[in-house]
Amino acid sequence: MRTGIYGIAATRPVTLPGGALHLGVQGFHLALAFRKPLHAVQKAVLHADTDGIFGAHGVWMNASGRDWHDLQSMSQLKSAVASAAGFAETEGPLQGVHGDCNAKTLQLHGDVARQHPLYWTTCAWGILFAYSVEELVALMRDHDVPVTPDEEGAGLLLTYGSILGARTLVRGVRKLMPGQTLTWTPNAVSTIERMPLDEIERDIDGFKEATSLLDEVFHDSVSQMVAVNRDAGCVQHNLLSGGLDSRLVALATARHLDGAPLSTLCFAAKDSLDASISASLAHEHGWQHRAHDLGHGKYMMDIESVGEYDGCVTHLASAHHRHALSKERLPNMGLLGSGQGANVLLTDNHKWGASGSQVLHSMTLNPATRGVCLGAAEDAWRATPDVQRFKMVNRGFLYTNSGAYSTAAFGVLWSPFTSGQFVRAALRLHPDILKGQRAYLTWLAERFPAATHHVWERYNAKPVLGARLRRAQARALWGARFRRVLPLHTPKSMSPIEMWLDSSAEIQHFYNDTFHRLSPWMKHYPSLAATVVRDFATMNAMNKASVLTLLLATQAWFDA
Repeated sequence: MRTGIYGIAATRPVTLPGGALHLGVQGFHLALAFRKPLHAVQKAVLHADTDGIFGAHGVWMNASGRDWHDLQSMSQLKSAVASAAGFAETEGPLQGVHGDCNAKTLQLHGDVARQHPLYWTTCAWGILFAYSVEELVALMRDHDVPVTPDEEGAGLLLTYGSILGARTLVRGVRKLMPGQTLTWTPNAVSTIERMPLDEIERDIDGFKEATSLLDEVFHDSVSQMVAVNRDAGCVQHNLLSGGLDSRLVALATARHLDGAPLSTLCFAAKDSLDASISASLAHEHGWQHRAHDLGHGKYMMDIESVGEYDGCVTHLASAHHRHALSKERLPNMGLLGSGQGANVLLTDNHKWGASGSQVLHSMTLNPATRGVCLGAAEDAWRATPDVQRFKMVNRGFLYTNSGAYSTAAFGVLWSPFTSGQFVRAALRLHPDILKGQRAYLTWLAERFPAATHHVWERYNAKPVLGARLRRAQARALWGARFRRVLPLHTPKSMSPIEMWLDSSAEIQHFYNDTFHRLSPWMKHYPSLAATVVRDFATMNAMNKASVLTLLLATQAWFDA
């Protein structure tokens, strides 16, 4: 269960129950509240003064102090949330709000990687916002704001496995996008990027400069994570797979722990490369390691993440993550270290000159539903018309890194690769040095040589620049191309969902029975219904999961 801030700004008096704060002047009224944090590392505060109401919720990693309630901290917090420029200096999964009765403005702030999300909608008399779609839908119903389905949002979910851009499954409800600040007044609503992506020049073209820059900001981010956990009295737990990203985070974390213990967790099929590599790495460095066997894919039936993802991402994107953390209780967990977000910044082989249609085509999972949402997908592209930055926002931050808030009620995922500092630094790297992961592997070889002792799961080869790695990369590329057209399974995959679906009568029954039971709800999506009903039986696992995600969210939020 997620927690966060929620509330209303309106041109008329409004109220919220419980301990909400209320303040208003003629033509501008505020009602703001928060759900109490469930995590030891999270804080929350709302404060009313003569001018308005301000506050924040989450983990403020670079705050000068951990107690937000003393006078000095209150002053710093107000300065941070009073403007987009002020909030741009914060780090961590954090939400901020500032209502100013003198200026008659409400500002909402989301963190750079949207690890602590906000949703919002407007009506004739104001704006309503909340930390989850479920909470916002309840708020809308309580104030007689219509709650109806968005068919284009549904089409995006079915076509891409996630809803690209700011849309959701609820008409008029929008995500506050990564790194954005929203400003509402009685006359207008607008959003701005606090770190305009198109203004970041790719001016780093030397490996030495790139290595120094990446290393500095990476260690700053890791040290902040370790400090937050230490101050909260939490144990340092990290996710660890067979990939490079979590490996680097774990190695850096161990350095900053100064001899204190590090606990690692891998969730994967028992015979996978991820399981064997992570266990070997942890053994070499003396980390306490847990391995959660994903068995034969029963987690594919864990649908709790539908609501935790706000219906915006197929539940399979984090079902394994949530299942593992629910089963493997990590004691006294605070910030859970992760390597998410690094792929799109440093290791993906982008086609740098790709057009929007080419990028969207490459991300398509179900072309049969694309026609319903093509315009919405193109709108999302036009908002960030660059292949790397588009995928960073719409895959790295709205999809993969959504695991930050969809795990379970007892931890907060944090990836040092998603700090504002690191994102800015990585986006400065010129495509020439990113090619073939050269900038990344040069940094690794110089500053983390221990990371080269074990193979890289992606290529089943050691992460060392040279002919051997290039051959492994070529084999992986051709293997991926063959699997697009032939029913081949990836050997020793951490999570072979297609194989598990094909081989498990229990999983097949769950998917088919859930679809049969909920398919009448497709009436809310008349342009999609016939195609989905026709094709469901022959869909692959990911596309079936997107359909179930849509139907389960529809059942929860809309009238029959």
